[in-house]
Amino acid sequence: MKTLKLIFVFALLMHIPAIAQSYQENVYLKNGSIIKGVVLEQVPNKSIKVQTSDGSIYVYKMSEVEKITKDLQETNESKPNKVKSKDSRSSVPAFLKGDNGLKKGYRKFIDAGVSLNSDNHHDAVFVETTHGFQLNKVLFVGVGIGFHYYWDDSYYIYEPHSYSPIDDKYKVYIVPLFADVRFDFMNNRLSPFVDIRGGYSIIENGEAEGAFFSVGPGVRYKLNDRKALNLCLGYMFRSFDDEGRISNVFARISFEF
Repeated sequence: MKTLKLIFVFALLMHIPAIAQSYQENVYLKNGSIIKGVVLEQVPNKSIKVQTSDGSIYVYKMSEVEKITKDLQETNESKPNKVKSKDSRSSVPAFLKGDNGLKKGYRKFIDAGVSLNSDNHHDAVFVETTHGFQLNKVLFVGVGIGFHYYWDDSYYIYEPHSYSPIDDKYKVYIVPLFADVRFDFMNNRLSPFVDIRGGYSIIENGEAEGAFFSVGPGVRYKLNDRKALNLCLGYMFRSFDDEGRISNVFARISFEF
């Protein structure tokens, strides 16, 4: 009789969800997400597998993880497991997921672009390169040099005190030397930025020289941990000696590596 009672009690206990104290890990990702659950497996410097409270299992590369902490809590162990890919957590497309990958250190750009004047004069194509250092997740400072090729259908690009129709097709080369300050916002794979450049520009053969300035917002798309594409639209200004000046809007695409 006692044996039957013990069997009955044991069977009853088997149908009661097991409630116990346990540690919950909090996995902080570099993209700002926090995954709460139990770490099932961790391969040093490679990957980590986390089971959340609803039984879902996610796997991340350790390069995506900022830190891991633990909290004491009560968990219900009766829930079934189900496996989901980490991309099912949100509606964000997979190619937009991840952080911006920016780290302290050397950073360089190669640019190509066009600049246009509202009256169709002083249009240009240009290439530039910038080299500098990323000081933190937001701020970059560097220096650069460019080569700008201008053409003008009806006016000299520069002549003291006037713009005279001397040549039907006037072409000129301008070399800007500049400092670059850039601000990258949001720790996402696709992120906005603002780029500000200022310095000195010289017309071919040293015929004229003066200030150079450009500013514009843009977007950056990370290709991998070291490479990215940047698109910037903005305003560019150059002044020469007393009266010569050129103002343009520009579009610039940059390869970062």
